[in-house]
Amino acid sequence: MLYRSFKLTNVLIKIENPESRPLTYRKLKITDDEAITQYYKAITEGEDAKSALTSAMSTLKMGEDAEIPLSSLSDATGMIMLTIRDRAIHPTLIIFNCKSLKQLNLQLALTQILQEDISLSLGLEPSMIVAFTPKIRLDQSEV
Repeated sequence: MLYRSFKLTNVLIKIENPESRPLTYRKLKITDDEAITQYYKAITEGEDAKSALTSAMSTLKMGEDAEIPLSSLSDATGMIMLTIRDRAIHPTLIIFNCKSLKQLNLQLALTQILQEDISLSLGLEPSMIVAFTPKIRLDQSEV
């Protein structure tokens, strides 16, 4: 079977209800367990993730914006920028090397788990997540 691929550029995603996972999450067979395990494995076993999270928490407590490199949580490259406004945490996600819809959805899930973790630690509310990727290639099977 021949699959066609599509390339989307300058994709902007806005998640207004961060308590629910992305819509295609189930279709792509990504489970909460998979995403949660990957997140907690990264922050408990990975020195880069531990350091990035500790630094981000300290920076946020001082009232400044914080950044966490995506490479500390997954194999993606890019940045999660965290801002506190109106007692809520607002992540902005920039993914530079998004190779598939599954990778994009997994990265969104990891960002949501990170947001939940920081929200609970700092007594904040989760808020809208904005994600941007300059280019994503989708196989016809993912559409």
